[in-house]
Amino acid sequence: MLQDVCAAKPEGRNWTRETWKAAFMNSLGHQCQFAEGLDGTGPFPVGFRSSGLTVAQMRDLIEVIYEYGSRHGVEWKEAERSGFMGQAA
Repeated sequence: MLQDVCAAKPEGRNWTRETWKAAFMNSLGHQCQFAEGLDGTGPFPVGFRSSGLTVAQMRDLIEVIYEYGSRHGVEWKEAERSGFMGQAA
């Protein structure tokens, strides 16, 4: 899902998957820490680990990504990648 959002570049944002994940997790109230880059280019987020989320928190994260992506014309490829495209419901 994050790769699909990256590829769509919503609102002209050319962010990495990690930056998108941090933004989505932040929108759900998860706290973040920042560290200064080694080359002095500025702070970057650390500590956003989705692997520590509960099932309910992961569900909420997926929902916020879908909602945002749908509002911004993201083409979702995960169904295609997982082999669910073209199967009857």
